[in-house]
Amino acid sequence: MPKKKSREDGEGEPEGLPAALEKKRTVVSCTEDHPFDAQSADSSGTFAAQGESYRGVQHFVLDELMPALSMSPCSGKGGESIVFDVAGIRPSLANALRRIMLAEVPTMAIENVWFSDNTSVIPDEMLAHRIGLLPIKVDPADFEYLEGNKEYAAVDTTAAADQPADPAAAAAAAQEEEADSEPAYSDTNTLVFSLDVRCVREKDPVSGEERLVHTSVYSGDFVWEPQGNQEEYYQNQQPPCFVSDRILLAKLREGQHIACQCYAFKGIGKDHAKFSPVGTASYRLLPDVRVARQLPPGKTAQELVALCPMGVFDIEDGAVVARRPRNCTLCRNCIRHEFGFSDTVAIGRVKEHYIFSIESVGAIPAHDIFIRALDVLDAKCQK
Repeated sequence: MPKKKSREDGEGEPEGLPAALEKKRTVVSCTEDHPFDAQSADSSGTFAAQGESYRGVQHFVLDELMPALSMSPCSGKGGESIVFDVAGIRPSLANALRRIMLAEVPTMAIENVWFSDNTSVIPDEMLAHRIGLLPIKVDPADFEYLEGNKEYAAVDTTAAADQPADPAAAAAAAQEEEADSEPAYSDTNTLVFSLDVRCVREKDPVSGEERLVHTSVYSGDFVWEPQGNQEEYYQNQQPPCFVSDRILLAKLREGQHIACQCYAFKGIGKDHAKFSPVGTASYRLLPDVRVARQLPPGKTAQELVALCPMGVFDIEDGAVVARRPRNCTLCRNCIRHEFGFSDTVAIGRVKEHYIFSIESVGAIPAHDIFIRALDVLDAKCQK
């Protein structure tokens, strides 16, 4: 072990640790009953009882996050889901990113629904709620948050109480205040969709038989109504639409009619779940699976391979190897004493290596959600 230098030299104790202690610091070891070393070990006196010193206290600097962070995509499908690794960050930061993806990455969603007619069996409130949950495929960065025309100021009620109230003046003031508080809808903060579907009986042009049309109301029946310069802006790109045209909203019988106009605004999942861009966002620690070369007496390699339901183990040159450690779900079959391999296999989790899994609802590509979560975290740190 290197000789410790005096504090007067400007250098403290050595930063390196023996292999056994380094494993305690970086890996959560798992046994049949419970995990070991799950706590963080970054303070300088963590290993003082073992006679070792570790200078691991580091201040979080935002500008140094990206160089220290390692990210590698593992899989993805159609932009709707992605699995990737993130290494080099603390659990608190990983969980902050997960929570931001769930609740603070903005999207567009329908907030107001104005019905002009609804003769279906679904009440207006329930149908409006179903419409509000439809994910809209549009970049929320193109829009601003909806705000009122003025900010409310504190009102001195004691001064007004000293004077007799004029009913006509009070009503006029209340009406003026209500008009001023109406949000300012514009092409920069609002999307408008309209729906007009009636179930009617028509004659089939091929068979000549009469049949009912529009017995089902789908998300594809909505029509986008451009506001202001929106039609020009989306002339050379995909216009705003719902993620799928086959989301069922209601069933109609002959003569029933639904007509409404919907207003979509920008929001975040913290306000309502319909604004959340993900179906789920989660992470797990990277599995650490190690196999000894020597098997217990009376045990075969085939027994150990067949013991794992996730196919983690394989046989190479007559020896068992952990071919697919990422598949490990910590079922612990391989280390249970009754199976006889508890001294052969060691399983654990790497503490600062996370496997993130993001499933987008389709409004924003899954790989963009994580990047936007980093932007939100950056803005929070700047405040």
